[in-house]
Amino acid sequence: MYPQNVPDNLAKKIQKALLSANALRDRPMTEQQLADRFGVSRSPIRDALKGLEKGGIIERRKKKGIYLKAHSVTDMLALYDVRSALEGFAARLAAEGARPKDLAQLRLLARKCQELLRERKDFEKSQEVDTAFHKRIIQLSGNPWLASIMENFHILRRVFRLNHMDHPFSRPSSSPYSHEKLVEALERGNGDECERLFRAHVQWAKQGLIKESLGVRLNLLNSSATSPVK
Repeated sequence: MYPQNVPDNLAKKIQKALLSANALRDRPMTEQQLADRFGVSRSPIRDALKGLEKGGIIERRKKKGIYLKAHSVTDMLALYDVRSALEGFAARLAAEGARPKDLAQLRLLARKCQELLRERKDFEKSQEVDTAFHKRIIQLSGNPWLASIMENFHILRRVFRLNHMDHPFSRPSSSPYSHEKLVEALERGNGDECERLFRAHVQWAKQGLIKESLGVRLNLLNSSATSPVK
């Protein structure tokens, strides 16, 4: 994502700083502020920002500063459809090679995520565990390109939430496609079943996003454009 002349550690630090600044939408940052913060010139800061802008994470407004990119709900729904297809494919691959210790790790993550959602106390932690679960599925697929693509999705989802979500726990904690059921499917090792369930899981999450952001529940799971593979 970043130009070659930008050190990876600096680029990641800048990204982390921008994503942790919840007030960005109201009080944008500047190149000079970032340069002062990290003790570098504005040149590497500018190059890193170009990468973040290209990745859809930030937008720079002339004479106004740096803002988190204000993606629309439509943008995110399109991303969820892409995620549904890619993560379903990853689950199919993971089902072929997941070892008992991998499945045990996934079961622990699934249980922890469910506990956090049920308690409805620490939204950020529940998101971290949920992301860890899905990243592990991607890793188990053995496809490095999937890992790179899905990493960007998780960042863009966080950007969207920082911009739009005022009540992060409005979505019900129970799902017809829970993480526990996904792990059970992986244990059975049926690639077709795993792909179908993981795609349905992501589509359910997309429906939850609509409810959270618009306050409207739409049954998109039945549409021809978004229905899971059968």
